[in-house]
Amino acid sequence: MAGLLLFEREIRGSLRHRVLPEMTAQNRTTPPAPAPRLLYDRKEAARQLSISVRALAYLLSRGEIHFRRVGSKTLIPHSELVRFAKGHHPKPIARR
Repeated sequence: MAGLLLFEREIRGSLRHRVLPEMTAQNRTTPPAPAPRLLYDRKEAARQLSISVRALAYLLSRGEIHFRRVGSKTLIPHSELVRFAKGHHPKPIARR
């Protein structure tokens, strides 16, 4: 029985030296980032900008972010989100 356990340890040890370096090399590479979506609905666009849906609706109504309507859906292009996020916005979104 002791000989069998020693044999199992030797096999595991030899496999560990062969398999683990390959596995860790695979784990070191990060998968490619997913491509951004072309259009976002209001909820997802607000999440991308880290603002509330109500604040986004205000920006859409003021024309600060351009959008498209498809049927009853309001869709915001990814490029508009990037443009708005890179812009300088000294004024608050809405007055209280």
